[in-house]
Amino acid sequence: MKARDLCDICKVSPVDEVLIQAKKSVGDAGNEIGMGKVHQRVVNGIANGRHIANTVATDHLITSGVSNWGGSALVAAPAILNQCPVHSPHEEDQLKCIVGLGVCDGILQKREMSVNGQPFHLVH
Repeated sequence: MKARDLCDICKVSPVDEVLIQAKKSVGDAGNEIGMGKVHQRVVNGIANGRHIANTVATDHLITSGVSNWGGSALVAAPAILNQCPVHSPHEEDQLKCIVGLGVCDGILQKREMSVNGQPFHLVH
């Protein structure tokens, strides 16, 4: 969101490739894969949009205030559509998994249990 290149800190290219193949994405600030679907809106409406706007579009895009919340909505959608109770969320396990893959918090620039600069256990 601040137009910083985190490639050396957060080596996410294998994860990026998986998301591109999935054709579904979740974004919150314009720099995430899939936000290319709304590229011009990011350029025009987000701080530093011209510098951070991702150009990779996916077939389906969910936008949300915090991308993890959009991801939770995506995970919950099949249960809601099938009128099944949503099982206890595994958000902590999901975050541990992606941190283990080398993905880091883009605000803190660290591989730790945090989302958008907010400590996982205190906020989520």
